[in-house]
Amino acid sequence: MPITIETYYSYDWNDRLSRYHRQEILDFLGIRKFIESNQEEIQDWLCQTIFPQGLSTSEALEYTYDWLHQNKIHRPAASQLDKILTASYSRFEKSLFENISNGLSDDSKDIINYCLEDKIESMNFTLLKSDPGKVSLDSVLKEIEKLEFINGLELPEQQLSSLNPKIMSRIRSRTLSETAWELKRHPSSIRYVLMSVFFYSRRIEIIDGLVELLVQIIHRLSVKAEKKVTKTLMQDFRKVYGKDILLKRIAEAALNNPDSTVKEVVYLVAGLQVLSNLVKEYKSSGKGYQKEVHKIIRSSYGSHYRRMVPKLLDCMEFCSNNTIYRPILDTLRWVKAHKDSGRQYYYLSDNLPIEGVVRPKYHEITIEIDDDGQRRINRINYEICVLQVLREKLRCKEIWVEGANRYRNPDEDLPQDFNINRIFYYKDLGITLDACKFIDDTRESMCKALYSLNKSIPGNKQVRLLANNKNHISLSPLTEQAEPVNINRLKGQVQTTWPMTSLLDILKEADLRIGFTECFRTQRSSERLHRNELQKRLLLCLYRLGTNTGLKRVSVGRHGVGYKELLHVRKSYIYKSA
Repeated sequence: MPITIETYYSYDWNDRLSRYHRQEILDFLGIRKFIESNQEEIQDWLCQTIFPQGLSTSEALEYTYDWLHQNKIHRPAASQLDKILTASYSRFEKSLFENISNGLSDDSKDIINYCLEDKIESMNFTLLKSDPGKVSLDSVLKEIEKLEFINGLELPEQQLSSLNPKIMSRIRSRTLSETAWELKRHPSSIRYVLMSVFFYSRRIEIIDGLVELLVQIIHRLSVKAEKKVTKTLMQDFRKVYGKDILLKRIAEAALNNPDSTVKEVVYLVAGLQVLSNLVKEYKSSGKGYQKEVHKIIRSSYGSHYRRMVPKLLDCMEFCSNNTIYRPILDTLRWVKAHKDSGRQYYYLSDNLPIEGVVRPKYHEITIEIDDDGQRRINRINYEICVLQVLREKLRCKEIWVEGANRYRNPDEDLPQDFNINRIFYYKDLGITLDACKFIDDTRESMCKALYSLNKSIPGNKQVRLLANNKNHISLSPLTEQAEPVNINRLKGQVQTTWPMTSLLDILKEADLRIGFTECFRTQRSSERLHRNELQKRLLLCLYRLGTNTGLKRVSVGRHGVGYKELLHVRKSYIYKSA
């Protein structure tokens, strides 16, 4: 019979009959009661499927609900489910740590212990965490030394490379939040894994840093040389007008007086200053300018940068997925193999690649003619051309570096089934498979954007084009808007109500209302601090960051929290992702 709304409200949901009805409904739907064997099934499923994806226990909760729903198992109590997730994650982490630790050799473990004990003077944990700093010979050599040290550890590559990036990042953050003394206190199985993951991820960062240093060095060579040449030429540069007529007059004067001196003929047509300006104008454009720039690049590279570039190239393995760039890779291997050679010139018979390595505008500079009339290659100029092409191809990932992250193999960025479902992915991105049409559409879009920019700049009073050497575009600051009336009234009301309220009190009140400190979780394996005490320490650390006040100064207050306690919270709880 139909059930009315009055029957629904009069039904007793807590008596024995309602429990019987609920059980009948569950039996009818085929939903089973949660038993101990289901707990084992969930733990196995979490350890083998969910946690290897890098999910935390809180993120895995929704997946667990879905698993229970699909398997028609009644959901257990929230506290029981929380214990299952915690136990499963501990089991997964223990298995993972044992797997990585067993892959380490005894020699590698000894090196890790020495590193934490600072027994290796030139390479300790604190030094390995440091960044390279500015481009210099010392910074390059120090980074190369770090990379060689990590390469000598014989890390378990297979186990570490199969780790999910989220798990890698979590373990690395945990390692960085601890000092060497704290790491030494861990059991050996945990300590070795933390350090192995740190070294593995640090090696990737160092390789990326070295590639970035190489790119900066090559860029700096060209930029500094161009600035120096431009500055020299522009000091007393005067443009010469009517060069064609002037050249005609000089030629006529020379033909009419073939036996006279230059001073008697040419200087009467064009004075010394005019000829000097003509030479400078020639040098400031075209081949003359390029030769001056390349001369300074050669001087700078040969006297300074050539001491570090071969070392950088020697510690990196360059690769490419395109056979067009094979000559560049062959040339890089040749540069590595002949880094200790003292020869200044090589001949074309030595089979050094020219096409695709030396740009046409640098052929005259790179390929010279010796006294016997044979064509030879200037080695330093050739190396400079190789480096300039290498920088260009690294930036567009036509050439990539083995073991890097930012400069990694571009094929790794594609989905694993890209070759099979290529048409689907192109369609999903809204990109045509026709390369010519794609180029035409891109060119048309860029032309429209440039036309719009060119059309709008002359009438834009906020933008000016300057002739300075450094800043060519000047943007006028926006006009300051009047402060809204309500803001002033609100400030006055706040000042009237809370005249002596500090920023820390406001921060505390905000947390009591919205609870933002709950978002900060420890990077360590467990959390032992009571949440109320942790909340106080977090607010003090955040206040310190917001006001740029030192932790030591904050710790002097009357809150009963010392400097080391605040330092521990800052390292463990306040990090970039949090």
